[in-house]
Amino acid sequence: MWGDIVSPIAKKKNISLEVYFDSEDMTICADKVRFKQILYNLVSNAMKFTPDNGIVKIAVCVKNDMLEISVVDTGIGISQEDQKKLFTPFSQIDPGQSRQYEGTGLGLSLVKQFVQLHGGSITVESEPGNGSNFTFRIPVKLNNGQFAL
Repeated sequence: MWGDIVSPIAKKKNISLEVYFDSEDMTICADKVRFKQILYNLVSNAMKFTPDNGIVKIAVCVKNDMLEISVVDTGIGISQEDQKKLFTPFSQIDPGQSRQYEGTGLGLSLVKQFVQLHGGSITVESEPGNGSNFTFRIPVKLNNGQFAL
């Protein structure tokens, strides 16, 4: 799916992309386009902010009727102060003219909106120099208790 899109970035920077599923038979009720956008934004950000020869891991599991997907990287990390700005539209951590990383500052705000529209939530754990862990959770069951995609 989205691996084909981010694999060239991983190869160029020699980043190891690892994907873990706790089950191969997971189904969810989600907007396919928005769900792909969530994953693409999180994984491409992880690739962008991870230096050459780093690692990006994607872990997928189900906990308490919620699909939980974590995107963990060995990148530059984010300070507690900057984490407060992450999901604000047009907000960029490095907004000066000497910016090293490209972007509009919209990706994570859209991710948050799309996750919330699916009835879910997103969190971040990070510290400078130690990478980041973005985890989002969305329900796996419909109101009638049936699983569907």
